[in-house]
Amino acid sequence: MAQHSPYDGTGRRITKTLSNRGELDGTEQYYYDGQKQIEMRQTIDWQERVLRQYVWGTQYIDEIIRVDINGDPATDDDCLEYGTDAPYYYHRVRDSHLFLDTPSPPG
Repeated sequence: MAQHSPYDGTGRRITKTLSNRGELDGTEQYYYDGQKQIEMRQTIDWQERVLRQYVWGTQYIDEIIRVDINGDPATDDDCLEYGTDAPYYYHRVRDSHLFLDTPSPPG
């Protein structure tokens, strides 16, 4: 496997190119709102698909609330389909910086 990952002037990864991984070869693009990553997309065979979308809170600078994961990026171009895609919610554990990642209840 080979990987190439350029970064911007503030240290954020902007793309990651993977090769020698068969079907997983492609380029991932990272989109930000300030320093917070809000979306990750992947381009395979010239088709761009959403892999993950992040929702951030407003109370703390690093308060992640939810991540939506595309369960079938080969045929689905968003993170909103029930059955294949999965929303995950982060929960703060009593005043500590530890977060638990739990799947949301169905439907």
